[in-house]
Amino acid sequence: MRILFLGLPLAACLLAADGHEVVLAALSRTDTVGRRRLRRALGGDRVVDRPRLDRAFTERALSLTPDLVVSWFWTTRIPAGVVAARRHRRAPVAAAAASRARPGDVGHPHG
Repeated sequence: MRILFLGLPLAACLLAADGHEVVLAALSRTDTVGRRRLRRALGGDRVVDRPRLDRAFTERALSLTPDLVVSWFWTTRIPAGVVAARRHRRAPVAAAAASRARPGDVGHPHG
């Protein structure tokens, strides 16, 4: 899956390690764990430190045609144009992941 990532580098590293293609990683901070590892894994041209999410960034995001836009600890507003760059409008969630996220849900098999 082609992913446009915004946030802390550790999550982007994990996505890449799981076999996803991170087409661009926009990092929200530069003083966090995983930044150098991510640059080595993706190449410096696909990692951007604290970018302005302006028209140029939006156009770059659109040109990369990501399947999914993932945000993990991105603390500012993401422009609608960047969000619209994704091809998939919904992402499937595995039942096992949902069960771990909702412990104690009476209607759920693990509740």
